[in-house]
Amino acid sequence: MNSGRGPVTEAGPVRGPRPDLADALERGEIVFFPVCPVELPPEEDLERLRSELPRQLRAKNVSYHPESRRLRGVASRGGLRDAVLDTLTAHGARVRAFLRECLPALTEGWTVGTTSFRPIQERGRGLSAHASNELIHFDAGAYGATDGDRILRFFVNVNPEEDRVWCSKGTFPDVFFRYGTGGGRGELRLAREGPRGPSPRAPAAGGREGGAG
Repeated sequence: MNSGRGPVTEAGPVRGPRPDLADALERGEIVFFPVCPVELPPEEDLERLRSELPRQLRAKNVSYHPESRRLRGVASRGGLRDAVLDTLTAHGARVRAFLRECLPALTEGWTVGTTSFRPIQERGRGLSAHASNELIHFDAGAYGATDGDRILRFFVNVNPEEDRVWCSKGTFPDVFFRYGTGGGRGELRLAREGPRGPSPRAPAAGGREGGAG
């Protein structure tokens, strides 16, 4: 993991509520777990997704939408589709349970988003600038307007050979005040107090960005 210029808090072992981690997230930091704090899917299930999904991929990643119980991004019907649905549904449930225990103040009243899996790394895929995560960007998510809520994202690297490498340029206010004028937003004023409201819009998502899942 490469933190670049962005602030990173290493979580260490987690048992029970961790208000310090909630505070770090509220400050716009990245919370890093050296060891995944949730049980991962069985290795044989992950290997099937890594080996079979790339040939059936219809989007950048495969996503399970719990609000509609729909699976998107995979062309296959039958056994593979059922396996992906079962894996993402179970993993999303484990992640949500962990976040509720670890971050109760942030998860109260949350709206749960997608659980996604990316079986092919982005490097060399020729994605558009809008779709690529290799470029510095602000995560908005495909969930529409958040109406002042924050987005909480939970990533797990299940690539058995490569690290998930992050490069952060800092929080939104940091980057805006450095580059906002050059981006044609000189008249827009942004309060330095940070985002408002206690309830994040929270996709309980495990998966892989920037490398094979």
